Amino acid sequence: GQEFVSVGRTITEADVVAFAGLSGDFNPLHTDATFAAKTPFGQRIAHGMLSASVSTGLGQTLGIFEGTTLALMAQTFEYKGPVFFGETIRLKLIGKASSHPQRTDLKQQASRHAQPTTHDRYNLFRFLEGPELDLVHR
Repeated sequence: GQEFVSVGRTITEADVVAFAGLSGDFNPLHTDATFAAKTPFGQRIAHGMLSASVSTGLGQTLGIFEGTTLALMAQTFEYKGPVFFGETIRLKLIGKASSHPQRTDLKQQASRHAQPTTHDRYNLFRFLEGPELDLVHR
């Protein structure tokens, strides 16, 4: 399928603190440097759902969803590795047309720097009719 790659977005401590407050997830792995230093990661890591949420925003920067998306119908995640504070993630979208003309399966891969994928995400979108669909359905 057709591929799109986003610009990068650096995950900051402020992002993690704000996400902890918003989600209520104050797990010390994300919020306590002393605790996290004693884990196999050796430092605090960003919430998995934070990196997934940021990748959603990165998808919006590609310009292929604006005015075309009707609904996100399904979504699954597979986390491949941590995102550390200060790391930059990028999103790669790989489109695959479904048997339904207004639906598209998208595989999203978020990666940090040149490191392996941090998570894979599979989405099923329902799109409105329009010329923008050609970008995704090719």
